[in-house]
Amino acid sequence: MESLWSLTWGFLLILLGLFVLGYIAYIIVAWIYGWKYVVLFTMDEKELVHQQMPRQVKKAVVIGALTSLMGLAAGRPGVVGTGLLASSHTKSTSRLADVARIVARRRFHLIKLNQLLNKNRVYVPDEDFDFVYQFLCQHCTKAKRK
Repeated sequence: MESLWSLTWGFLLILLGLFVLGYIAYIIVAWIYGWKYVVLFTMDEKELVHQQMPRQVKKAVVIGALTSLMGLAAGRPGVVGTGLLASSHTKSTSRLADVARIVARRRFHLIKLNQLLNKNRVYVPDEDFDFVYQFLCQHCTKAKRK
């Protein structure tokens, strides 16, 4: 048991460090966005579009550019790519016919639309939750419901 502990305590410390670093990064990004994530949802019979508002887009571009610059400075092409992707991905579209699974989380005001290579999150106020969920269930004919 002692040899097992001597092997795992280092990994636990690294895991704790990553958790703390991730929490600090989350707080910084939330602060930059003004503690709010503002998006516009547009839905019709064929698709649902999740688009960041222009003010959010500007901040996402700045964060993505900073990430890319840090990746360049560190010589890490993967980080550069992550920054470029973060700055360019401001809109997510789900074709309702291609949705494979619908997951409703009323407590979080959330409906998840999962496709093969795309996951879209729809945040819905309480008073509209049932209507939006039923609409999505009717128009996502291939989707399993959870």
